[in-house]
Amino acid sequence: VGDEVSVPVGVFNYLPEEQTVRLELEQADWFHLLDEPVKELTIAANDITVVYFRIQALDFGRQPFKVTAWGSSMSDAIQKEVTVYPDGKQINLTRSDRLVVDEPVAESIMIPPEAIPGTQKLLVKIYPGVLSQVVEGLDSILRMPNGCFEQTSSTTYPNVLVLDYLRSSNQVSPEAEMKAEEYINLGYQRLLTFEVQSSGGFSLFGDVPADRMLTAYGLQEFSDMSRVFEIDPALIRRAAEWLLSQQDSDGTWANDRGLVHENTWSSLGDDRLPVTAYISWSLIEAGYYDDAGVQKALETIRESQTKAEDAYVLALVANALVAGDLKSGNGMSPSTLAVLDRLAEKAIIDGSGASWQSGIATFMGSEGNVNSIETTALAAYAFLRSGSHSDLANAALVSLVREKDSFGTWYSTQATVLTLKALLESIHASSASVDAQVTLSLNGGQTRQLSVTRENYDVVQLVSFDDINPGRENLVELSVSGTGELMYQIVGSYYLPWPDLAKYPELDTATDLVKIDVAYDRTELAVNETVGVTVKVELIPQGATAESAIIDLGLPPGFSVEGEDLAALVAYYNDVPQDYAFARIQRYELTGRQIIIYITNLNTGMPLEFTYRLRANYPLRAQTPASTVYDYYNPDITSENQPIELVVND
Repeated sequence: VGDEVSVPVGVFNYLPEEQTVRLELEQADWFHLLDEPVKELTIAANDITVVYFRIQALDFGRQPFKVTAWGSSMSDAIQKEVTVYPDGKQINLTRSDRLVVDEPVAESIMIPPEAIPGTQKLLVKIYPGVLSQVVEGLDSILRMPNGCFEQTSSTTYPNVLVLDYLRSSNQVSPEAEMKAEEYINLGYQRLLTFEVQSSGGFSLFGDVPADRMLTAYGLQEFSDMSRVFEIDPALIRRAAEWLLSQQDSDGTWANDRGLVHENTWSSLGDDRLPVTAYISWSLIEAGYYDDAGVQKALETIRESQTKAEDAYVLALVANALVAGDLKSGNGMSPSTLAVLDRLAEKAIIDGSGASWQSGIATFMGSEGNVNSIETTALAAYAFLRSGSHSDLANAALVSLVREKDSFGTWYSTQATVLTLKALLESIHASSASVDAQVTLSLNGGQTRQLSVTRENYDVVQLVSFDDINPGRENLVELSVSGTGELMYQIVGSYYLPWPDLAKYPELDTATDLVKIDVAYDRTELAVNETVGVTVKVELIPQGATAESAIIDLGLPPGFSVEGEDLAALVAYYNDVPQDYAFARIQRYELTGRQIIIYITNLNTGMPLEFTYRLRANYPLRAQTPASTVYDYYNPDITSENQPIELVVND
């Protein structure tokens, strides 16, 4: 909103003779025309020309833009959809929890008075069953970054898990099956590109050296995928054999060096134990339980499990031993039950929920809240598969649902995949016996009622409220009668003008942990000229490392990226030896409004600085979208560079 853009209209004369064409722009309330509404031109035979209509955007949303061409011989018309964004920062909020019969819930949602009018949205979701939560988030998962091997799993693994469950329970529809298979096929083909020199080992971007833990994660994924999608069995065999070739004579695997979790794992008494547990778990799931190396590893894990004190390590050990015992067919062994009991003792109870906190980073580097989600999901999965501590397992699921983000996922790939595994595992013991009525209201006003029965069980139900009051608390009240236990999520969003963001520091997601500066060598230029952009990203805390950071650069309307600049940056860093300890650009992607750059190994005291060029395609006066940088596995580490206005003259 407020941007002035000269919209290009291409006119193609395919006739063998000259034509006179009158172009008429259909005016609309969403824009102010800064030009003539009608333009006439003469276009030669078999020729092409471009005409511009300069407009100023007045209202946000998806808007129609229609131009009719009245020719002396032939006529035509075209209508395109234009997306106009509010001039401010989008703020998202979410609340999730259980909804229990005869236990009313009241949630207060605050919308600041400065919020841009009309941008406020409030959506209440009622989840009758676990599967409705899982399936509801699949489309949202497509928004997750997919630059590296692990992130590419975000659009692949969830569809594998859901399709496997739906087929095994005879619930899959042809439409859902075809859609899931399409995503799985695309993801599978891309995942293959990350294998390191056809060795069976995988790394984040397919570069030498391969990574043991990442390969084990891939082995689990490919094994699960093989149940619902035809993949090359040699791929699973290569990955398993590569992992077994890395095993030491004592049955353990060494910790990969140079990764972000290395510093935190050095505090463990035995940093081989979590690696050995995770790789063993993956090999067992891939069908290698009877392999001598796996049996030796399980023996070592049982002997060393008393050294495990951290909740994340305990959860990995528990899953490895549970997987082994399930394959043995002899029930849970005393050593496995002992680990599960110790894991249960570390639960942090919060009302009806339970979570686990870890003092180390996960193998992909997650710490803080995302680390807790991963650890809690691992604990819940081990309890559910072993059939032990069912009350704690259910409480863990409650906590996981509470942590769902506003997009229906759990922030990172690992957290999302592990949570989906736990949720889907819980379905096997769940019951669809529900007959409930849910009553909702906003600010004591009009009430909405929903019915949840066996016929619509596992279908998420949505209620949208538009009578939201900016400047004061908005009270959402929910109650349920009948039978059955449900879950709810309240999702709100609005736009706040950039100048007003300083009034609400709690809404500013930027932190002092990382910094991004985006500078343009000029802010006014002419059509077809280029502007140079310099980006500097710096990690602030002493000794910190971001193994997988993402730079999201706002691409202004009417500009195109000089792709050779970014391609040259990727080529440059690919030629630098991998053991050089500084940040490197691994990959980039272009969208309509973004340049997404994937970087690795961002270290304190070693900022990343690079430049690229943008080319102005037509006259305008417009803002760039905001630019951000964040640690993908620790999204609390983020920084933002606000929009910059650019002027392009004829």
